[in-house]
Amino acid sequence: MKRITFKIQLCISVALILIGNLLSVLLKNGILCNVAWILIGLLYILHPVCPSGYAGNSKIKRVVRIAGVVLILIGLLIRYQV
Repeated sequence: MKRITFKIQLCISVALILIGNLLSVLLKNGILCNVAWILIGLLYILHPVCPSGYAGNSKIKRVVRIAGVVLILIGLLIRYQV
């Protein structure tokens, strides 16, 4: 199995946001946007990857996990189309 790189994880994140927004518009259920943000946050918490330029930094995984928590908070606090 191929390792997930930062670029692939970023593409997955963008795809999840697009799918969440599209489904929320089509189904007229705004909570799907928030679910997409929460899923992306969980993705970054469970599998923290960093760009190749920051590979030598030892604290970058902690920063990526904090960013995942911020994404989850965005999904919980901001009410998209609700």
